[in-house]
Amino acid sequence: MKILIFGKNGWLGNIFYNYLIKKEIDVTHCHQDINTIQSIDPGITVVVNFAASANIDWCEKNKNRTFWNNVLGAVNIARVCKTANVKHVFISSACVLQSKDENDIRYEDSIPAPACFYTETKLMAEKLIKEIDPDSLIIRLRLPISEVSHPRNTLNKLASYKKLIDCQESVTVVEDFIPRLFELIKNS
Repeated sequence: MKILIFGKNGWLGNIFYNYLIKKEIDVTHCHQDINTIQSIDPGITVVVNFAASANIDWCEKNKNRTFWNNVLGAVNIARVCKTANVKHVFISSACVLQSKDENDIRYEDSIPAPACFYTETKLMAEKLIKEIDPDSLIIRLRLPISEVSHPRNTLNKLASYKKLIDCQESVTVVEDFIPRLFELIKNS
């Protein structure tokens, strides 16, 4: 198995990359713009796409660029992977099925209701990726938390807020997620 990671310079992509290095898995990363990549190097068997514009406020103010990265770039990678017969993994957002409260439980076949442009782009990308390659592995994260401090860590974000709302949320524990992601890749 040889894994190529897009978005290695991001928080989660970097954690996954370092996890694979420690496991002595053959892994590399691509600095090329996800919108311009046209082929996958021979020998690559899996591509994991962590690349995205993910700052919710920035995405709302920069919809064109967000669409370019989160939809067109993601779809381009899926297309290139399909052409190269390479396993494709897309990191999406669990917010595509966000519930209003504990009585509003959502399931995979529930109608998505994105609440922001970032999530809309992730849902658009998912739909188009499934058309290109129904075997793509789509992973949905929700509010990633970690024991390691980082500006993208939900715990760090919460600690910086002056006010908090009291509502129930689900989260993804990064230290649990990373090994499960690797297992899913191996078993898919």
